[in-house]
Amino acid sequence: MALARFFVLSTAGQAILAAALLAVSGCVSPGQVNTMDVKLDSLKQANEALQRKASSLEKAYQAQLEENQKLGAELKSSIRELSQRLEAVAGQVQDVNGRFDYLFRNWEEFRVRLQNLRPPPDSLLKGGSPAGGSNVGVDPKQLYDNAFLDFRRGKYDLSIAGFEEFLATFPGSELVPNCHFWIGEAFNNKGMADSAVGRYLLVSQTFPRSEKAPTSLYKAAQLLEKGDPAMAQKYYAMLVDQYPTSSEVRRARDRLNALRKK
Repeated sequence: MALARFFVLSTAGQAILAAALLAVSGCVSPGQVNTMDVKLDSLKQANEALQRKASSLEKAYQAQLEENQKLGAELKSSIRELSQRLEAVAGQVQDVNGRFDYLFRNWEEFRVRLQNLRPPPDSLLKGGSPAGGSNVGVDPKQLYDNAFLDFRRGKYDLSIAGFEEFLATFPGSELVPNCHFWIGEAFNNKGMADSAVGRYLLVSQTFPRSEKAPTSLYKAAQLLEKGDPAMAQKYYAMLVDQYPTSSEVRRARDRLNALRKK
């Protein structure tokens, strides 16, 4: 477009220069000058028309370029949005797969537990009442070990359910204090401080001669330090007084002195 414009302008310039030279030399008649003026006007009009066309084409090109840039930006935005949606869907699929794996593992463990349970005696199947209560056919050690294994694996809800099942099935077992203690530990690890304190105190107050009693008392006092320091001091002092030979007594005495200085 610029080349065409330059060509037209150059031709017009040559014509003007030629007319000027002829006029100066005196070799041109008035009729010829008029003819050349007409040609010059025609060239000027053609040049102007070309300029308008070039300007129009340039505007059209610029508009098309802007439209292409706009479409390109929209396409990039659409691709980015689609990519984000695909990532979200992939995350949801992964979450579902994780839940499925979790349920499958729990089902496998539950199936193993069922297989370890002894079948009930014929008297129970026929509607009779077996001697010794309703826990016939249940292995207490297996039930306790399964609940403790769930705790060690970090499956605190399953662990709590297992220990509660043990407590309901074998309320007179010597492992009852331990069950309450591990339930308290599970609550503690889940961040349920109030529930944990309740279990710890249940052990220390209901089973004061249990090996878990001093540890439970110490852990309860620990959890109470922030919310109720006065009660924490009370339990630390109780531990020092009632369990002077326990492994927790030294730490309890240190915490008690620290709280009294505040």
